[in-house]
Amino acid sequence: MFPAAQPGEINLTSMNGERRLRLSEKFMDAPGTAKADCLIAADIANALKALYQAEGNAAMAKRFEGFDWKTEEDAFNDGFRRAGRPGVGPIDSQGGDTGYMATYALLRKAGNNGVQLPIKRVDGDKLIGTEIHYDDGKFDTKDGRATFKPAPWNGLPQTVADQKAKHKYWINGGRANEVWQTAYHDQYNSFVRDRVPMAFIEMNPGDASQLGVSGGDVVEVFNDFGSTYAMAYPLKSIKAGQTFMLFGYIKGVHGDVVTNWVDRNVVPYYKGTWGSIRRVGTVDDYKSTISLKDRRFA
Repeated sequence: MFPAAQPGEINLTSMNGERRLRLSEKFMDAPGTAKADCLIAADIANALKALYQAEGNAAMAKRFEGFDWKTEEDAFNDGFRRAGRPGVGPIDSQGGDTGYMATYALLRKAGNNGVQLPIKRVDGDKLIGTEIHYDDGKFDTKDGRATFKPAPWNGLPQTVADQKAKHKYWINGGRANEVWQTAYHDQYNSFVRDRVPMAFIEMNPGDASQLGVSGGDVVEVFNDFGSTYAMAYPLKSIKAGQTFMLFGYIKGVHGDVVTNWVDRNVVPYYKGTWGSIRRVGTVDDYKSTISLKDRRFA
């Protein structure tokens, strides 16, 4: 067992979907001997190097050189900041050949805003990033023009399609702005927890009426792979036969009805499945804290 420290217990650099690099600083000590995963990897490399050296196997020992990291910043400097530098072998990095500009000191000053990669330059103590890629109309292709490639839909995976023959409703799964990711923080936030006491499932009003379901009722969603519970939100904007269920919540787990199909990267078909719905009942305490107004507004 190699106990890894968690965010907040280490200094962590991370990037999000808009290429924004940020430094999240440590604010508490990790328990026991837990440490950052990069330092665990360095420990393993150094242990292997020592074993090969003891055997007199210099060639193998050399493969594990360069892991003299003492801090997370050492690992950041030795990886992200070295990509594209003269004499350095290829390193796959979103920072490209300007990642070396991002130091811990500059990222600390950038705060939560961080910098969008790739970095263009440093003005004083401010990192200047790239808000929009290819805003000059030039692309990384031979002729500098964008290439549009067709991506035909191959249909539902067979396992998912088999559920369609047995169950009436398509259960879309996804996140909601008012719940952070999978509620791993918001499960402790009473403002969010009271607003969303149970994972909601948005339904077509006609479908809800046929099932005897009113807004705020608890329903069971089930198929051949499992069952879960959700709170019904009838909305005119939802098409008949379609639903949208909050993904990964603390009460009502959409993943319990996801099929066992996985793609070539062994990723499950998380975003949708077919299922049946039936009314279970109502919870008056829940209804007293929620609004059934449409979440979409202009």
